[in-house]
Amino acid sequence: MHRSLNAVLLGTFSLRFSTGLTGGLLTYYLADLHLHGGPVVDPIVVGLFTAAFFAAELVLSPLFGPLADRWGYHRVMQLGPLFGLVAVVLTGITTDLTLLGVTRVLEGASTAASVPSILGYIAIATAYDEHLRGRAVARFEAATLAGIGIGLVAAGPMWTAIGPIAFFVNAAIYGGFAPGLSLRRLRPTLRAVGCQRRRAPPVRHAALPEVADHLARLASGTDLDRDQCRHRPLDHAVDLPAGAGA
Repeated sequence: MHRSLNAVLLGTFSLRFSTGLTGGLLTYYLADLHLHGGPVVDPIVVGLFTAAFFAAELVLSPLFGPLADRWGYHRVMQLGPLFGLVAVVLTGITTDLTLLGVTRVLEGASTAASVPSILGYIAIATAYDEHLRGRAVARFEAATLAGIGIGLVAAGPMWTAIGPIAFFVNAAIYGGFAPGLSLRRLRPTLRAVGCQRRRAPPVRHAALPEVADHLARLASGTDLDRDQCRHRPLDHAVDLPAGAGA
């Protein structure tokens, strides 16, 4: 795994850790909300807050995916930590149920912005090595599950130790570690096309400059490391966009 992918996977873990931690802390916060000057929270409200998170992720993911293709994966990745940071700070400073519901929508938007762009980047970064893609996707899933699980487990001890201050500690995690999603900004993926030209059969359906231009536009703001050429290229033809030259 080259360093660009490692940085993305580290950012994925920290982002999902913060997401799980926020969800766990919110459960304790809602249970004690009347002690902090808020109303007594009905269990139905807790369920609605949880549903709001997943509904926002479900609705917004199909919107952020095309935006990542158009604006570049690197740029859209940054919206995830930004939404999460705003959501967790608002959660720690308010007892208003409506505003707390908005924070759950922001948390869902955080996931919706980060996951499609991260997966799109992994797809571009591993376009010429199916074995690397398998390892990268498996580690992405492991980072996601481990991050959420560890965040949920950490919520209880943190709430017991420092109470609502834990929200602001989580905000620092969003602001300090989640930018691992963009630790490396290299040049567009033209180098990968060069690897394909040297080591794989020629593309039959379009000129290589057209392939290079297409990949560069998709991966604007991100790239592979120089060791990409060390990996074995795919042994099947590259799918090209509609309208490519014959």
